[in-house]
Amino acid sequence: MKKIHFSLLIMTLVFCNYPYANDLSSLAIKKFSPDIWDVITFTRPGALSYRAGINAKQVSQKSSLFLDFSPLYNCSPDTIIVKRYIGNGEASDIPFLRVYYRINKEKVSSTLSQPKIDHGFLFLSLNTLTIKDLLDAGDNGSISVWIDPKSISSTNNNNRMFFSLNGFPEAYNRAIQTCKDHQQ
Repeated sequence: MKKIHFSLLIMTLVFCNYPYANDLSSLAIKKFSPDIWDVITFTRPGALSYRAGINAKQVSQKSSLFLDFSPLYNCSPDTIIVKRYIGNGEASDIPFLRVYYRINKEKVSSTLSQPKIDHGFLFLSLNTLTIKDLLDAGDNGSISVWIDPKSISSTNNNNRMFFSLNGFPEAYNRAIQTCKDHQQ
């Protein structure tokens, strides 16, 4: 009798978890909060990597702003990336998008970004936005990011994403330090 109960328990534990598996981008969206920057660890081919990021203040947008650090690249951060859930292929045939951003309601800046779509998420590099820009903005404040509305045919008029800068310097330094601690 004990064998049967034990077998049922094992089968339940093993087989009940598979249908509820999430992809990595889904996990990253859930991990970050819209209130303060945080650091998560994830795997890339060849090494662990670290991501400092935050979700948009409008949770319904399923957007995040982040940068990645990898020991493979001496723990130097990649470019700053905006990730937004758009569903299937809204920008898949567009070679470049003009992306605008503004830190703490100062001057509007823009960059050209080559959109990448993966599992319904749009990834845009903010090539002209620097770490120094975000560090100079301080711990309190925000950055707004939006895509040129003429670039996409979207029924969603709420194109602007707002991200807090609360905790950015601490998360940035923690990501670098954690990465260096695991560098071989």
